[in-house]
Amino acid sequence: MPLFLRHFNISAMQISCRLVSNYVSRMRYLLELKEDDEACRKALRSGAFLLFHSFSPLLQKSDSKYMAPFVMASELNGILHKLDQKEKYMEQSVLIGCTESHVPQFALDLGKIEKARAESVLKGTFVDLRKAFFLLDGKDAPLLSKVEHTLANFENSVFSMAMP
Repeated sequence: MPLFLRHFNISAMQISCRLVSNYVSRMRYLLELKEDDEACRKALRSGAFLLFHSFSPLLQKSDSKYMAPFVMASELNGILHKLDQKEKYMEQSVLIGCTESHVPQFALDLGKIEKARAESVLKGTFVDLRKAFFLLDGKDAPLLSKVEHTLANFENSVFSMAMP
């Protein structure tokens, strides 16, 4: 085998191993957050949040396109304070993943807060998910669909646990 092909195969294997290693590391971190309440509480204080209102994602317009912004926990605390909610409101969020640098990501539905007031404070609009698909570029739409489905399942499981 020529030397340049051997070098290519080694480089490709190194990249592949790093990707797998990063994936495994992220999955272990997520498992820890799911199993350890204290680790999850700590993650809530440093995580990033996608916001929804009655399963409609928050969209903000930037130039001529829309985006679904992640809001950092420190910023979300201020937002909740402006909306007369306590920091404990964040505990109603659902873990949806983490970034490659292990920043935990959550989804939080603000459905108990008046929609117009929340939109005013957040400087965005809660848009029906089907309409949001047409406004967003391709990378955000699948994530929002997954998150909306996760929130709906979480809401249904909480409701069914409350029923006798």
